[in-house]
Amino acid sequence: MNYIVALIQLVLLVFCALPVFYLLFLMLAAAFYRRPRFPDPKKETIPATSTPDHFVILIPAHNEALTLPATLETIKALRADSANPLIVVVADNCSDETAELARQAGVLVYERHDAELRGKGHALQWAIRRLMAEYDPSQFNTLVIFDADTVPDAAFLQEAQYVLKRGGQVLQGRYDVLKPTESWRTILLYAAFVIYNHIRPLGRVTLGLSDGLRGNGMVFRREILERFPWEAFSLVEDIEYTTRLALAGLSVTYVPQAKLYGQAAATGKQATSQRMRWEGGRWAQAKQDVPPLLRRAIAKADFVAFDRAFDLIIPPLALLVMGLVALTVVDVGLWLVLGGELLGATVLAWLGLLAGMVLFVFGGLLVARAPFFAFIALLFAPFYIIWKMRIYAKMLFRRIPQEWVRTSRSKIELADAQSQVGLEKEGNK
Repeated sequence: MNYIVALIQLVLLVFCALPVFYLLFLMLAAAFYRRPRFPDPKKETIPATSTPDHFVILIPAHNEALTLPATLETIKALRADSANPLIVVVADNCSDETAELARQAGVLVYERHDAELRGKGHALQWAIRRLMAEYDPSQFNTLVIFDADTVPDAAFLQEAQYVLKRGGQVLQGRYDVLKPTESWRTILLYAAFVIYNHIRPLGRVTLGLSDGLRGNGMVFRREILERFPWEAFSLVEDIEYTTRLALAGLSVTYVPQAKLYGQAAATGKQATSQRMRWEGGRWAQAKQDVPPLLRRAIAKADFVAFDRAFDLIIPPLALLVMGLVALTVVDVGLWLVLGGELLGATVLAWLGLLAGMVLFVFGGLLVARAPFFAFIALLFAPFYIIWKMRIYAKMLFRRIPQEWVRTSRSKIELADAQSQVGLEKEGNK
């Protein structure tokens, strides 16, 4: 009996050890990241023979009157080693002053009204098609997408150009949290963003793998969008489009120096609604995307496709930790009841996997040189895990939303935005 139980435990251990060692490997790779030794993009002169970059910055917005003005002011302050970018706001099915505020800011406004085809994916497709019809490649050859509650760093475009000039075709900037110390939830979210949006991609770029798009701070060469038109309409349109690129053998380049800051859901209600939608969409997309990614990985020995598939299979960090804790408790109980050296060894193995997760989180924050408050935030991790478990329980017994629902936002103060990205007020006059 003891041997059968121990065998089952060993199978579970192997199954759970794979994601733990995978995450530790990415963290270790991130520690060895070194930026390619090119001149500083802020000082470098782009060769005259190279094709000039003509940026269009596209901002999909649905009733974003509270956040859009500050977002536009910081975007207008972006510097680029080429002509000033064209800034376009897609006022999508808006019933507030979003479109009027965008016009007052002096940017181009596309108004879209479609009660049937709703959501960010449809708005992006409609706007990209219109831009390509109205502007030829000599006027528009690179697209940047920001959300309407986003504050990009002043050097975002310069850092993107630095990579584009060296062959980058699809880029993802470092997506961080605006005002991370606003609440205990935003502090924890900041720590999660450091791990998920920075350390894991940093490990991948060090290993020559592909990052995933995150819906915000994305950069595309026009020829990519012509070859692969935007047809991603799911709740996680960024994952959907990333998979499409991976199946075609294309990679997303992570650019950690191109930073942007998005507003986090500060209240429990906002965060729960957002998480249920995102987690549900992610699992649904994973079921659809993993089989073709694995087929490509096997048929072509494509490590990028395999990594994308494995990344979709790995459960969220909170769920993985909670699962390890539960299995450890069960194994300890079996060992106390049945005894035996084999079960005792599996208990130690489970504790080792839990220690591995602690090492991954703390090590990731250290590699990222995260501020001290990010480490303090881990004291709230048990409450965060309990909150996530409640969300997963709701997902089991409630129908997951199948269409995009806007998350409520609070106003972004221009002074806060400027402080976050290091802009001076005089720079916007």
